[in-house]
Amino acid sequence: MFVGWADSDLWMVPARLQTFFNGIVASVHPYSWSWVGNPMHWLRFDPQLLGGMGFMWGSSPSDERSAIELRMDESSHRARLKEHRAAVNINLTARRRESFVMAQGSFSAFGLAAVGALLGFVKHADEARAFLQPAVRADLPTASHGKCTLPTDVGMGWLTTHAFNASARIRFVQLVNLLELFVWPSSRFNINHSVAVHLANAKHGNFDETLGYYDALVRLPRTAVTSSAKSGSVAQVAPLVPPRYTCAPTRWLHAATSTWLECVNVAQCDMWQPVLPGANVSLDRWLPAPARMVCEQLLHSRRVAQDQHEQT
Repeated sequence: MFVGWADSDLWMVPARLQTFFNGIVASVHPYSWSWVGNPMHWLRFDPQLLGGMGFMWGSSPSDERSAIELRMDESSHRARLKEHRAAVNINLTARRRESFVMAQGSFSAFGLAAVGALLGFVKHADEARAFLQPAVRADLPTASHGKCTLPTDVGMGWLTTHAFNASARIRFVQLVNLLELFVWPSSRFNINHSVAVHLANAKHGNFDETLGYYDALVRLPRTAVTSSAKSGSVAQVAPLVPPRYTCAPTRWLHAATSTWLECVNVAQCDMWQPVLPGANVSLDRWLPAPARMVCEQLLHSRRVAQDQHEQT
């Protein structure tokens, strides 16, 4: 069982979501300790702004250098650059102890056992209570009315990173942006791999007709789709390709995630058969960069394994 949330402008089909989670259960063990989402990263949490400071798409030395200068943060953050530098330049160990990962807020989920551990941390840990009960600030009027002032995905990222510290082997099941977790507007929608579509009701764009077409395809019984296709009224069958995950230690710099595993879907790599040692595989240009990297790494590992086998 998984527990999660989605933005109100997210398109998904329950049956497709079930296939997706069944794929995680089948190939990620123990699946119940999974955190599912599209990872993003921060250098630190600012208690005055009640938000992350030092945004990073990935977690690498180059991204970290950019985050120290707040190059990808909004302008209101960059106005506090001097203060931010003072907070993160104390030493490398302290900086990486404060940095954390989050799952982009449009769609995220936790395995049930992970939910239990996360709730236990929130209930019993002093640092969690201090994080969730910041001092009331005059310039944040909602704080005095008993409303949550923390950004949901950033706050959940901080809590999860601290709850599952370096002693836990949590599996972060990555959604590849523009493939599994798709963001409009773009022409790169892949019905056979997309689990959810964010910004389905985006301003200046009406995607109801397009998404409705795909929605009908995945909802129709296979017999109805087959008969409709024969009559020419339906052009294709649109089943979700069940994900198949491979997991490896994360290469993130956060101290708390040093024992975590990052799990990526390699099922999309089957679109370029045969993916065999020595094969001349060409990846289509439309494939998102994270997915290309996954497939290239998979191809490389298979070639290395074949070379080692031939040597023995």
